[in-house]
Amino acid sequence: AAPMDWQPIATAPKDCRPVLLFEPGARYGSFQDTPDEIHIGFRKRDDLFVRQNDDHLGVNATHWMPLPDAPEEGADGEVGGQRTARMPTPAT
Repeated sequence: AAPMDWQPIATAPKDCRPVLLFEPGARYGSFQDTPDEIHIGFRKRDDLFVRQNDDHLGVNATHWMPLPDAPEEGADGEVGGQRTARMPTPAT
């Protein structure tokens, strides 16, 4: 399994592999105009990251993280069980 830590965007894969992208919200002084967002996306060009479901919409990502492994099917056929994961935001 890949480590689940936010990495600087400059180190993101260049092979169009989908990853999690962290896009900080717009802030004006102490007021936050738009919320932080996490997208599934990929690097389209060296300087362009896009959302996986809309490769025409650029993402101003500052950090990336590998996608988590898919849930495994349990003996009872349930997928994922009761486990939930909270994605941490990068330290600023």
